[in-house]
Amino acid sequence: MNFQNIEYFLTAAEYGSFTKAAQSLYISQQSLSENIRRLEEEIGTPLFDRGKTLTLTPAGKCFQSGGSKILRTQDKMLREIAVISNTIQSKVVLGVLPMDLPPFLPQALKEYAQKYPEYEISIQSRHSTEIPDLIFCIDPPEKGMESIPLIRDDAFAVVFARALAEQTYGEHWPEVSRRLRQEQELSVLAKMPFLLPYKNKCLLEPVDRLFEEAGFRPVEAFKSEDANLLCSLCMTGAGAFIGPVDYCRRKLGALSWDPKDSTLAFYPLKSAESTTLSLVYPRGKHLNQAEKRFADVLHSVIGRSG
Repeated sequence: MNFQNIEYFLTAAEYGSFTKAAQSLYISQQSLSENIRRLEEEIGTPLFDRGKTLTLTPAGKCFQSGGSKILRTQDKMLREIAVISNTIQSKVVLGVLPMDLPPFLPQALKEYAQKYPEYEISIQSRHSTEIPDLIFCIDPPEKGMESIPLIRDDAFAVVFARALAEQTYGEHWPEVSRRLRQEQELSVLAKMPFLLPYKNKCLLEPVDRLFEEAGFRPVEAFKSEDANLLCSLCMTGAGAFIGPVDYCRRKLGALSWDPKDSTLAFYPLKSAESTTLSLVYPRGKHLNQAEKRFADVLHSVIGRSG
């Protein structure tokens, strides 16, 4: 019997729902159910009645009382050990891509350090020899990984300098702008030069599918794996940038299709393609308090500025 499974059981008992408990613990419902099932097998009796609602069995009520005492004892013991050994209680090792730092990360790191000075956080490049505990990811988690969704189902948008649009379409730009605003179809911009995000020498899959859906191959202005560089090029008028709506707003500032509002034009696209930005980590890993608190701060920062 391990402390993690006791914590999982107590959280499920508190919420009366595997779904809500899994969200609170930042693990999948499947992983939570499997761990509690193993705990019940180890004890030799069911702890929950799994009907329309999740309720404790008599054995579950007994285990709830005893399990709470065990975790309180564990917490006291670990705090005493930390004082004796004068070590940092918990640490977050966060993996990031240097060429694409999430726009909200600096604010989140600042607030995390101010709110939880007792915890240590280490930011590692994906190329570092130190294996990160948490990694930002916009792709579906790989097999064997858990995920903490941060920004769900983020649609795509296209951003470009108005001067570039006027140069590309001339006197037809007002009509192109009107069509793009009403139809939200990428195909309207078939003549526009694009700044193309690459990964492993290939066009990023969601963006590639956007162009396939639109029925044309883009005019290439520049291509790079460095999204920060592509955003900077977009602001200089070198080409049109395509990215998730939230990412574009955070990276490129307040955006609008209205020419009075910005030198950059911003148009959400109507498409089946979307992304979900998540923190991912190995399935079965028990998040420590530092990691859970960091996820909470990320949600708070994103929620305030979204």
